Parts: sequence; C-alpha cells; structure tokens
Amino acid sequence: VNGTALYAASGSTFYSTGDTGTTWKTTTVSGLTSATSIAVNPFKAGELWLSGNGGIFHSTNYGVSFAALPSCTRGWNIALGAPKTTGGVPALYAAATIKGATGLFRTDDHVNWIRISDSGHGFGSAGSIVLAADPRIYKRVYVGTNGRGIFYNSNAA
Repeated sequence: VNGTALYAASGSTFYSTGDTGTTWKTTTVSGLTSATSIAVNPFKAGELWLSGNGGIFHSTNYGVSFAALPSCTRGWNIALGAPKTTGGVPALYAAATIKGATGLFRTDDHVNWIRISDSGHGFGSAGSIVLAADPRIYKRVYVGTNGRGIFYNSNAA
C-alpha cells in the first residue's frame, strides 16, 4: 500500500520511517518491554499490529500511537489474513495468551477470540510458532511448528 514505510521494534521501542529509512521516528509502547512480531495490514496504509510480552497492540497511524487489545496478556507471533467481508477488518491470527489460555487464536473484531488449537493437539512452544495467513482466503492460516511440521487450517469456527 505504501512502498516507503518501514517498521522495526526492539524492547519497548517501535521504529517507523516514511522515507525508506532515511529518517526514523520512535514510539515507546506502554505495557511492552520485549517486542516479538509486527504485522502490517496489506489493505490499509498505516495500520499495523505489534506483539510481545505485554500482549498485542494496534496502531492506525503508522505507529505514532498504540492501543492494547483487550484480553491478551502475551503475544509471540501474529499474522493478518483475508477479512470476513470484502473491505472489512483483516482476520488477526496470534500465538498468544488470551484470557489466561495459551494457544493459537483468530479474531475478526479484535475483541472476540476463537481458539484454533486445543490442549490435546498443541503445536509445540507458542513462542516458536511461525504464522502466515492467506490474504485471499478467509480463515486460512499456515502454522510452522518448530519440528512438528507445517499445518494449515481453513475451517476454524
């Protein structure tokens, strides 16, 4: 959407540039001390998510400010996929702790979470899961499991 915007994070600091790296701006993300993943909305410039030890945080202004998503206390990896409806909010997939449960989740509205994994069929350590969501097919997410193979799901609730 915007070929000049780049993002990075380290600790509680989020870095953004709108000129392909010539100048950088920094934002301190309140509630975060260790960032782990950034996901950028491929359909809307300036909208992105950041995960880490304080949860998952959402920005709609190129990372100038962030709001914590409710119920999430830890986020390892995140990915954005096709929205439920054309032009809608992209589906957000997260290896995270939501309402005290650690696993793989999806949300379509950033409030209500659907657990994709279960206690009997985990994907290994939540911190080592790699996620990639399909930008064309709603509900499709690919999961790299740190030695247990690669899975995909297209039918989660």
